[in-house]
Amino acid sequence: MAWNGSDKNEMVRAALPVRHATFGWMVAVAAVVVVGGGAIWMYANGSGRSESSPGSSGKRGLIATNAPSRVQSDAIVTEPQTPPPEKKYSQLTREEKLQYWRDKYGDNLPDNIKPIVYYLENEPKTNYKPKPRPEAIFKYRSEREIASFLMVEPGTWMMRPVEFGAKFDKDLLQSLQDRIEILPGDSAEQRRLKEAVIAAKKELFDRAKDGENPSKIMSDFSNDLYQMGQYRRDLESEIRLMKNDPSKSDVDVSIAVEAANKMLEKKGLKPIRQPNMLIRNANLRRARERQNK
Repeated sequence: MAWNGSDKNEMVRAALPVRHATFGWMVAVAAVVVVGGGAIWMYANGSGRSESSPGSSGKRGLIATNAPSRVQSDAIVTEPQTPPPEKKYSQLTREEKLQYWRDKYGDNLPDNIKPIVYYLENEPKTNYKPKPRPEAIFKYRSEREIASFLMVEPGTWMMRPVEFGAKFDKDLLQSLQDRIEILPGDSAEQRRLKEAVIAAKKELFDRAKDGENPSKIMSDFSNDLYQMGQYRRDLESEIRLMKNDPSKSDVDVSIAVEAANKMLEKKGLKPIRQPNMLIRNANLRRARERQNK
């Protein structure tokens, strides 16, 4: 060994390859650690896999995707059903109507509902249909309206006069397309009614040629019937007051009725019947008894 340190230098030079080799090995180990750590980190965050296993579980699978699982995709998804619209009362069956009233009132049914419930609980065995009106034999509405007014007896009370308009004129014009036929099977009443409507339509058309309006003619006719009904009703009211007046004798009442009928006869109206005097006296007696009480 040299005293001047040459041996030391030799030792350093001899140790250099070993240190370089050790450093390289450490770098390689560090690289493996880094790569392995990166792979583990990527795998843990789901970025390092191409497809997840159907049976995989754990936090990785929940974070990696929001897509439904296979079980979810294979399940049958049914949308909530919209409840059917509530039926109107007229569309309910007899049992449903009865249940409707029972649910609403129970056993404490109002007086106006009791007949309805009784009818629902006791269904009639036979359904009766009303007899068709005489004017139903005509095809057009204008013809039926003419027939209904022709059947009104003058002096019959009417609530109000009827106003006819353009619809009547239009329908009456359309009725020219079809003739009113008197059939072999028609009754005597139907035959007379058809003949009366045919004559009335002819009069309306003849007057229309002279510039009159058929609807105006019918409105005036309706008003005349209304006025005659009011006139007769007023006379009936006066007679009724006399019948209920104990100061008037039976003779006074009879004379008043005769006078009223003469007035009605001048207008061609139905007369007022003479009151039954026995009934009148009985009514007056009961009225006195009530007054005394």
